[in-house]
Amino acid sequence: MSLDATVIDLCASAFDWAKYRQTKGAVKMHLLLDHDGCLPVFAHITEGREHELKTARGLPLPKGSIVVMDRAYVDYHLFERWSAEGVFFVTRMKKHADWYRTESREVPADSPVRADEIGEFHVFQAGRRIKGSTAGSRSGGKTNRRNW
Repeated sequence: MSLDATVIDLCASAFDWAKYRQTKGAVKMHLLLDHDGCLPVFAHITEGREHELKTARGLPLPKGSIVVMDRAYVDYHLFERWSAEGVFFVTRMKKHADWYRTESREVPADSPVRADEIGEFHVFQAGRRIKGSTAGSRSGGKTNRRNW
């Protein structure tokens, strides 16, 4: 499944309920696309200024789901919850994500992937470590991580 959101601009004077900016109105459409049938399984429209995470936190995902999303959805507490629920996720991590490698896997010599790594986050809040691990691959100078 792919999870993403897009902003749809509206005229602020005609749609005064669609709060976005002082002189601009907008709504945000949050969409969860199921790749098995290439159909949306969830759609939600909010005010344009609502953050994507608010909607993601409320999504009931079945065990075994694999969710692909962008960096706007990076939230270690959400990752911890999904891991406990058996939900897998793929995302590009934020530039300064604090994680460490626990395992390196072999990559074919002719592959554009530079590294395939498994690791865990270094995340503490109020003395409690966030559980979960991350697996990643690097290609072309960018790091892509598969998290669970």
